[in-house]
Amino acid sequence: MWKGSAKVYRDDIISKLNENRIVAILRKIDSKKTPEVVEALIAGGIKCFEITADTEGAFESLKFLRDNFKDQILIGAGTILEPITCRIAILAGADFIVTPTLSVETIRMSNLYGKPCIPGAMNPTQILAAYENGASMVKVFPAASLGASYFREIRGPLSHIPLMATGGINLDNIEEFQKAGVRMFGVGSSLTDKEAIRNDDYRKLRTVALQFVGKISNSI
Repeated sequence: MWKGSAKVYRDDIISKLNENRIVAILRKIDSKKTPEVVEALIAGGIKCFEITADTEGAFESLKFLRDNFKDQILIGAGTILEPITCRIAILAGADFIVTPTLSVETIRMSNLYGKPCIPGAMNPTQILAAYENGASMVKVFPAASLGASYFREIRGPLSHIPLMATGGINLDNIEEFQKAGVRMFGVGSSLTDKEAIRNDDYRKLRTVALQFVGKISNSI
């Protein structure tokens, strides 16, 4: 399996993800505004970010964030569908990899470089297969459509597998998911309101981020 410094680095990233609990998903945001968006969310207490590969200039933005915010945040690459794009993302500076589906080859590529992989899955068979093939945690998607009770029931037989709820997580339902035993969240549009970004209302992004961080802090 993983040896030496690569495993130590991988475990350190996983530890930081678990500590911060929220990954802000930056999908199709204007690259010119990405620095201001990230700064606003950092000011609100968010320290883990995911730039999706379907965003124009995704890997250039990833590299920019790595070069300019490296001591402040973890930055991952999302919507990674296969191992070649996974490798490109890692070489651009991704700390971790997130996929929408279960791709064993992508998990293996990510682990080869000592980076955590969080693959997407929905049913128990997929979740277990992802974990058995080296996933650091498993993204259950779409979380809101499945409901918090789904996570509670899944955690019965699969309580040893760390799960991240992604898809439709917002300020109104995040506490319900926490009560169901979820500790990691991928949050997209609820944190990156497109109208606020279009109007350069970064104060609103900061305020919402503070509210999310307050919700998870109160649960500890």
